Amino acid sequence: MNGHATAYLADAFIHAFLRFSAGRLLADERKADAGEIGRAGETYRRIRMESAFGKLQVLVTDGHLPYPFGHELTGYEVKRLAETLDKAKAAGARLLFGPYDAGDRDTAILQFPGGYIAEVHDVIDPAIKYLNKDSAMPNRMPHFRESEKWPDQ
Repeated sequence: MNGHATAYLADAFIHAFLRFSAGRLLADERKADAGEIGRAGETYRRIRMESAFGKLQVLVTDGHLPYPFGHELTGYEVKRLAETLDKAKAAGARLLFGPYDAGDRDTAILQFPGGYIAEVHDVIDPAIKYLNKDSAMPNRMPHFRESEKWPDQ
């Protein structure tokens, strides 16, 4: 699920949500790539939390988001984004944004028949994504060669 917050309210919201939900903070990126929200070349604050209620991503911005950002009602994590987009388009959904490589995940925004707008994303293991950077088949374990170095080496 995605949520939007202003910088003024973000810390108070995070504290209150984590306390209420007995959740945990997964990430607080103060300089996340704003290309993920249609503002290429800029940064924004991206917060990820998890609780018994599920996963929550909070986008902290100045509120000036280009369409369709801010119009999506929720976000969905899927196993394979490309397959999900193909199925959604075959069912009449329209791709409004993406797919966009957001580092640890690929994301897109769809509008379904009737006007419902949702963000969909898949989570990609950074090691697999690094090894597949030139591959047309993301999210698949490549044949590993011992001569290849991992990103942090």
